Amino acid sequence: EALKAQAVIARSYALAFTRGGQIPICTDQRCQVYYEPKVTNPEGAEWRRAVAETSGQVLTYDGQPVKAFYASTAGGYTRLPADFDVWAPNGTNPPYLKRIADFDPDGKAYEGPSYGNSPWYYKVWYSDGDGHPWLTQDEMEDLLNSALLPDEYNGNLSGVGRWTPEQVTAKLTELGIAPVDGIVGVTVIDSTDGYTATLRVQTVEGDKDIDGWRFHNVFNMRSRGNLVLWSSLYDITSR
Repeated sequence: EALKAQAVIARSYALAFTRGGQIPICTDQRCQVYYEPKVTNPEGAEWRRAVAETSGQVLTYDGQPVKAFYASTAGGYTRLPADFDVWAPNGTNPPYLKRIADFDPDGKAYEGPSYGNSPWYYKVWYSDGDGHPWLTQDEMEDLLNSALLPDEYNGNLSGVGRWTPEQVTAKLTELGIAPVDGIVGVTVIDSTDGYTATLRVQTVEGDKDIDGWRFHNVFNMRSRGNLVLWSSLYDITSR
């Protein structure tokens, strides 16, 4: 029955995405994954049965197939399309989509280490060429200091001619903003809507709060290699 429910949802999403078959759909994680061995192997018999027994069945809203967005892992929270311009350019959400916090009564995510333990629950995206996702303390300090700069300096944080860490701290000093120096720890403060709201940085000279979305954007502009924070809900660990 669970597979039949997923078959109906996947069919509904495919119809909505393709506008009833007018445009193609890609077969990877950008649209809807199709992994042929899982379908054609003997182990896929139950999937094929679920598809056959729900043939022609779709979920609709207002006479149209619903956009049944799916992801294996959401970090404990789901977000709305209007939170991301790429999903809802006009800034609206279908009323059948809701934000949820997917935790048990003890605050443990069902996809986290205590339950499903999805390999994507804690994941920094990076290329094989980077070797590992860990940053040095100097790299982390540079990212935090860059996040303290106003948006108007974004052009100086990446690309050709990007400022060095020394230039970043010099500009902060010129603007009267004390740079981060000597990280003792970082506490991540989440919002109730499922995104990282604030980074509270403990330093030898006291605490400093940095906007979580600002750090997210600066990280993607300035971090080394292909390190990327895709989610606006993230955590920071040290080792």
